[in-house]
Amino acid sequence: MRFALLVVSVLVGCGPTTTLGGDGGSGGDSGTDGQATGASATGGGDLDTGGDAGVDDGGSGGDSGTETGGDDPPQAELCGALPDALVGLVAESGQSEAGLLRGDGSIQEIDVAPLNAPSDTLVSPRVAASGDSVAVVSSWGPIDNGPASGFTIRMFDAAGELQWEREEINASLDVQYAGPDGTLVGWRRPVNGDGHGVRYLGPGASQDLGSFYPWGSESGKLIPGRMFTDGPVDMPGWYDVDAGAFVPVTIEPWSGWMVLHQDAIVYATADALIVERPTELAVVEFTGAPVMYPLTHSAEWVLLRDPEATQFARVSLTSLTFENVELEPPTDLEFFVCFQLVPGIDDLGRVLVPVRDIAAGQIQRLDPSRGTWDSVGLPVTLIDDIEATVAGSTVLVRSSAQNSTFCPAQSFEPRPGLLEGHKWQAVRPDEGVEYVLPVSTTYAYTSVNGECVAYTAEDGSVLLDTVTGNEISLDERTVNFVG
Repeated sequence: MRFALLVVSVLVGCGPTTTLGGDGGSGGDSGTDGQATGASATGGGDLDTGGDAGVDDGGSGGDSGTETGGDDPPQAELCGALPDALVGLVAESGQSEAGLLRGDGSIQEIDVAPLNAPSDTLVSPRVAASGDSVAVVSSWGPIDNGPASGFTIRMFDAAGELQWEREEINASLDVQYAGPDGTLVGWRRPVNGDGHGVRYLGPGASQDLGSFYPWGSESGKLIPGRMFTDGPVDMPGWYDVDAGAFVPVTIEPWSGWMVLHQDAIVYATADALIVERPTELAVVEFTGAPVMYPLTHSAEWVLLRDPEATQFARVSLTSLTFENVELEPPTDLEFFVCFQLVPGIDDLGRVLVPVRDIAAGQIQRLDPSRGTWDSVGLPVTLIDDIEATVAGSTVLVRSSAQNSTFCPAQSFEPRPGLLEGHKWQAVRPDEGVEYVLPVSTTYAYTSVNGECVAYTAEDGSVLLDTVTGNEISLDERTVNFVG
């Protein structure tokens, strides 16, 4: 028998007790729009409360406060990484030099220039790492719509020493995952021809994976991903690199949705969520519920909804349980809906939703197990929309100014001191920490663990450690996080 079958049909009902505030504090008037020189750390705020929020300097000076001595193990530093561990690749758009950013804040400069490209090319490097392998892929193309394009692969060891390199012309490579043994898998797109999966083994060796689209690095000679088919739904499964063959999942999926959970592929049928490993299969049935669609996921949970987006549920990928979630807004608030309500879910299974009152919009978080609500970030007024992205213990909140989206117009009666319009907030709600990014921030994104946020503002790019509050200026460079 290839797998062990586990069918799970545990149903737990969860409903909220509508209370506001929680651990978010009581400072309704945020009193800050962020400063042009860096993120501002602020106190908590709720939609229906008053008072002034304390404003910290959110500073960027000082060290991380982490020291090691004697036989003590090294402690995590920047972005939660150990001192020698790779955080990401920092590079300036179009340039041929980049740096490996490590947990101690040091940057090791490396050459990312294409091997044989014309001189008038734009270079875009990206990084993938696993174990002792660090792969940097430099895609390049012409500045003035010339015919040539290509990419250069450089494989480094953990110390940043070059192990091998190769270049391909008239093709691009994306969806890259490094293997711990110095391999690299990705999706190769020729200029003329169909895309295909590929596994690079060295400067002159590669393995064609056909129509298999990799979604992760190999483990035990199996690569997770999906096989493109002629049917309505592509097939999740694994590519066996030794056998040179695709191993499909056991049950026919109902949709193209799939995610990875540790070493398992998670996918859906019309009435169940499937968590499958090469030798094990678990079926989590949607007990007592209509047809449900996976909506979003975190590291440990999947949030589902019915086709009308009126009924929600969650599945724990650890306990393999299905629970209906009664999603009603807190007292005196309503959901802030652009066209359709799109909640999020964090690693503890708490559901994040945008809400509003007459004055402002805000993200609120429901704990279905306890039926309680708390605030995530500060309220913002004069906006079209507000949304949250979860990464570990950090929530990145973005609000869009009025008349800047296609969302239906919203009217407000602002209270004094509220944040207004286009804003980015980096929030660690369980620690009561909120960083309001500078008003000139155009874009922000998190590391996988949420312990760093990179943002671009008028003075260049900045890396914010959301745990310590320290910032590193990257000037014109941006960071490509590993993981």
